[in-house]
Amino acid sequence: MIALRIDYMPGGFHANPWSSPRDGEVEWPPSPWRILATLADAWQHAGGGQIAEFADLLGRLANPPEFILPLITSNHTRHYRSDRAGARTPGAAMLDSALAVVELVRPRRVSAYIRWPAASLSPADGAMLDELCARVERLHGMAAACTLQPTDSVPRDDPSLILVCTENLDATGPKVLRQVPSSTLRGEALILALLAPPADLGTSREKTSRVRGVDYRLPRAFLLPEEQYWRRERFRPTIGPVCLRYALGRTKNGMRPSIYDAVAIAECLRAAVIERYSRNTGEPATLHLAGKSNDSSPNEGHDHPYFLPVDSNGRGEIDAIDVWFPAGCTHEEYRAVASLTKLYERFLYHDDSPLTFIGACERASGTRWECATPIVLDRFPKLRGPAGAKREVDAPAEQIAAMAERLTGQRPCVEVWPSTRGIPLARGAHLRADAFRRTRTSKNAPPYPVAAATLQFEAPITGPLVLGRLAHFGLGRFEPAGVEATTRYELNERMGER
Repeated sequence: MIALRIDYMPGGFHANPWSSPRDGEVEWPPSPWRILATLADAWQHAGGGQIAEFADLLGRLANPPEFILPLITSNHTRHYRSDRAGARTPGAAMLDSALAVVELVRPRRVSAYIRWPAASLSPADGAMLDELCARVERLHGMAAACTLQPTDSVPRDDPSLILVCTENLDATGPKVLRQVPSSTLRGEALILALLAPPADLGTSREKTSRVRGVDYRLPRAFLLPEEQYWRRERFRPTIGPVCLRYALGRTKNGMRPSIYDAVAIAECLRAAVIERYSRNTGEPATLHLAGKSNDSSPNEGHDHPYFLPVDSNGRGEIDAIDVWFPAGCTHEEYRAVASLTKLYERFLYHDDSPLTFIGACERASGTRWECATPIVLDRFPKLRGPAGAKREVDAPAEQIAAMAERLTGQRPCVEVWPSTRGIPLARGAHLRADAFRRTRTSKNAPPYPVAAATLQFEAPITGPLVLGRLAHFGLGRFEPAGVEATTRYELNERMGER
């Protein structure tokens, strides 16, 4: 393998192609012909000796190389000139294109690499290449200063570098045409052609016999604007898994939403967080925050946020809301949650509820968990089999155990509550599981069956533990069963959590 490293001293360079030097096009990666012409210029300035050895070196580098390039962005300056003397209106524009390196991780020296995987050098050719590269101050026909040196180490699996070659199957971006020497142009004829100015290569037929075009396939993200590189970096979570809590106050009418309407309140809070994120950043909400896949379809996984209304006092009303980020969140997502002060509900209650952001709350842990809101099952239970030997398929216990195993990695022992047992409240009261709202206000879907259960795990599970179709909107939420519900609600009242 032969590899060269190019270091651009100012962090960028002007890159106008020979064919269209003033129309704003950027020649990146640089043409292999330009690389060989740079070496030919250095050889001529060194005295032009050892013609046969230099021709052999160029022959080894005449095949199309691979490029390993840093993340860069393009820009240009626009210059106007008058078509005639004394004209008041500007004439045609000339665009002076340039490239600038985008450094995402830390300030450092960023390099571009040129590699010929199938080529090799003799010790004498290697010494000549070292001497020629030491004389290079800029690439042929370019004004930006750079250094060129051979290297034996080319970075691999570096996220700040991208591979560009003629047969890159992973690249899905556009094709660019770059000039390489014709397969019939070798020896001293190649040296003379490289030293000749581009305008002196001869007629189009003679030029075709000396230079041929090669297509390079570029990645889709090639030459993104700089803010888009930073936008990608901002989408990476900077805060680990966290559960954030609001206290929900009473409306002007002295009311709080019923826990029966947990789905509607969770949906309202989700919309408010997404709207606040867009207002804060001036950009659409992240796919992670919106719960969408890359194709904007609903996310089938469970790494996006959960919006969990909580009845911490056992009165049947929502007095707190948790926002659970199981995969962490970005700084802007956290700021969108923390900056909300009101919840505007316009579907059921037509009133505003004050929100007080409390911050991260402690995540409960335990081996035995009980339903705090009913679980919406994925499928309807069915009876299958001949008369007299029917069996239940997709039973609630079977579905709940499978949901818990997918989420926690443990398959619990499931005790499904009878229909006469409701969700417990303070002082012995309870709520009917089938009375909870089971559809989103923005979706026209039939209500799926619900169930309530107690889960027993072999090893402790750290919450929040939420299961079922509407888990991200507050249904299917579990709480540890280590403390009796009535005792827990009484402790909350004594601590003033009203």
